[in-house]
Amino acid sequence: MSRKQVGIIVFYTLLGILLYLSYTPVVGLMQLSNDDVLLIESKDNGSALVTKSEDIELKETRNQRINLLKIKADTIRTSALKLGGLSKPKIFNYEGNWCIAAQDLSKEDQAYAYNQYLDWLKKKEMGPLSYVNNNLVSDNMQNYLQMDVKTLQDAAFGGDLGALRALASGVNDEISRALSYKAAQRLTAIGEWDAGISTLVIDDLSEAEFIMDEDATKAQQHIVRALSYAEIAFQQASTAGLSSLLIVLKDSPQLQRLMSRIDESLVEGSVSRLIADIDKTRLAEGLRPFEEMTVPRVALSVFQQSIAKMYDEGGNAEFLRLLQDKTLFPGYWQVQYLDTPCIKRRIATREANFHLIPAIQEEIRSLQNQFDTVP
Repeated sequence: MSRKQVGIIVFYTLLGILLYLSYTPVVGLMQLSNDDVLLIESKDNGSALVTKSEDIELKETRNQRINLLKIKADTIRTSALKLGGLSKPKIFNYEGNWCIAAQDLSKEDQAYAYNQYLDWLKKKEMGPLSYVNNNLVSDNMQNYLQMDVKTLQDAAFGGDLGALRALASGVNDEISRALSYKAAQRLTAIGEWDAGISTLVIDDLSEAEFIMDEDATKAQQHIVRALSYAEIAFQQASTAGLSSLLIVLKDSPQLQRLMSRIDESLVEGSVSRLIADIDKTRLAEGLRPFEEMTVPRVALSVFQQSIAKMYDEGGNAEFLRLLQDKTLFPGYWQVQYLDTPCIKRRIATREANFHLIPAIQEEIRSLQNQFDTVP
C-alpha cells in the first residue's frame, strides 16, 4: 500500500471519529467545531510515522472529549441550582431559605439540623408499620389488637395516644367507621397529623366514591373535605394527606373526573372552617391555636424531599401521572406545596446524581481506559 493510500485511510478514519464526536449531543455545552478537527498530513517518513501521529491525535481528541464531559457534568449541577433560584452555591443559616442541608448549610448547622430532625421524629414516631385487617398499624399498637371496642375507646379518649391511634386505624373489625373517623379527628386536633389525616382523607374519598352515582353533589362535598385535610397536613409539613389521596385516586378514574370539577375556592373556604373547628378543641384544652404551631425548619426540608421523591420516574408511574395532572388538585397547590423552587432543585439534583452524572462518569472512564490500551 502506498504512502498516499495510507494517508487517505488515516484522514478518513480521523474524520469519521471527529464527526461522531461532533454530533454526539452535549446538552447546554459547545460542541466540537471544524476548528477542532486535526488533520494529519502524509509525510515522506513511512507508514510507521503516520500511525504514531494518529495515536497522538486520537489521545488529544479523547482528552478534549473528557474535558467537555466534565464541563457538561458541572453544567448539570449548575442547572439544578438555578431551578432552585440560585446562580451558584450559597451557605445559609439554619433558619434561612435553605433546601439541601449537605449543600446549603455549614457543618455546624448541618449537625444542628440533624439533631432537630431526630427530635422531630421522636415526637411523631409511630414505629414500624404492618397490615392488620387491611389497615396499616405500628408495632406499638399491637397491645390494643385484642381489646374490646369499649375498653379501647375509653383508653383512647382518656388520654392514651397509642389507643387513639389504634382506634383511628381500625385495628379491630368491630370498630365502626364513625368511631374511627372521630378518633382521627381527635388526633388531628391535637396535632397528630400523619395518623389522623390519613384516615380522614381515605374515609371521605371512599364515601365520595360510594355515593357519587346517586348523589354527585354530596360526593363532591366529601372530596372537598378530603382535599382540605390534605392541605392542613401540607401546612404542617406532612405528606400524609397527599399520599392518601394518591392511594385512593389511582384506582378510581371516576373519582378523578369528579375531583377535576371541584372549584378550588371551595377548598380554601373548607380549610378555613376546619382549622376554626380544630382551634375550638385546642383552645378548650389550653393548646396553642393552629396558626401558632411551629414547624421545625428541618421538617420543611424533609417535606419537600418527600414530594420530590414522588416525582421520581423510578417510583409509581400512576402516582407520577396524578401529580402531573394539573386538573385534579387546587391550582395554588402547585406554587405553595408541589412545585416549589426547592422541589424543582431536588428533582433535578436527584436526576443528576442518580442518572445523568453517573452516565457521564462512565463515559469518561471508558475514554480513559482507551488511553491505557493505546501503545
